[in-house]
Amino acid sequence: VEFIGRHLGDARKVFELGPGVGRTFQAYSPGMQVQTLDVSKNYINQLTAIGTAKGLTLNQNHLDDPLAAFPFEDGTFDVGVSCQVFLHQPPEIFRNSLSEMVRICTPFRLISVFHSTFPATATKAIEASHVFSHDLMGAVQNQNRQCREVMSVHGILYLYVE
Repeated sequence: VEFIGRHLGDARKVFELGPGVGRTFQAYSPGMQVQTLDVSKNYINQLTAIGTAKGLTLNQNHLDDPLAAFPFEDGTFDVGVSCQVFLHQPPEIFRNSLSEMVRICTPFRLISVFHSTFPATATKAIEASHVFSHDLMGAVQNQNRQCREVMSVHGILYLYVE
């Protein structure tokens, strides 16, 4: 939350991919416009309650097809946030999601937080079925963007991309 808050800058319109239970909402300031996109509808009520308590303008969106284009115009958002989402995406969904975030966030700023300790060849059956290791740095460069800050704390990698 501290890492995300530190990199929001003057952003007023935030896009968050895969908000889950809303843990990252603590980083957002009252009055921010936050659009979420997720494939799961499990936490709609919880996110609404957290957003209301924080004074956010929250709009939740959901995709049935994770390879579909995101339902937003080019350059809609000031910043994109993705916290521990990319590690659960197979390569084709990861590439599509990153490309879509570049398209809708202008200037593109991505704050991505993920566990760097999960290898693509996870040994536990549950990890092997839904945890992937991606070359996030290479993928960012392929989008003509640069990592401005990379930090690793207790096996969790934090990236700030512009």
